[in-house]
Amino acid sequence: MDPISIGITLAMQASGLIAGYKTKQFNTKLTQRAGDLEQQQISNNLLAIQNQSAQASLSAMQDLRKNMGYQIAAQSARGTEMAGSALALLNESQSNTNKDEQVRQMNTLAKESDLRAAGALSGMHTWQAKSKLSGDFFDSAAKMVAADANAFALEGNKKRKG
Repeated sequence: MDPISIGITLAMQASGLIAGYKTKQFNTKLTQRAGDLEQQQISNNLLAIQNQSAQASLSAMQDLRKNMGYQIAAQSARGTEMAGSALALLNESQSNTNKDEQVRQMNTLAKESDLRAAGALSGMHTWQAKSKLSGDFFDSAAKMVAADANAFALEGNKKRKG
């Protein structure tokens, strides 16, 4: 192989490496942006869960106030004081509401935990994809260099034998 052919071959391979490197950079940025969007979506879902839980708590408290108001009004209409069984009904309503609130908080924590775990997995997948892009680029570059070295070694052997 003459020096001009070798030079042209090396220049073409160098341009291929540069194009591959630029493609790797672009794909890495694209992967990072996709991961960032996914993390933002997870954060938004966390906020939505927290807002739903707060709204449900508010609604439960409003229902409790109405229930207690009805019970007090009924006792007042009867002309009795809030004592005995009437007081027990109020306490039971409040106790049930407190238990419901605890269950609601536990469910909210479980949903938040699931979303945080999904966020961690998403981050690992993003990192894995970026690592694979880098690894693939360096593997192809190493193979190209190895192929060049073999080609030049074979060419040198032909000249020595000839």
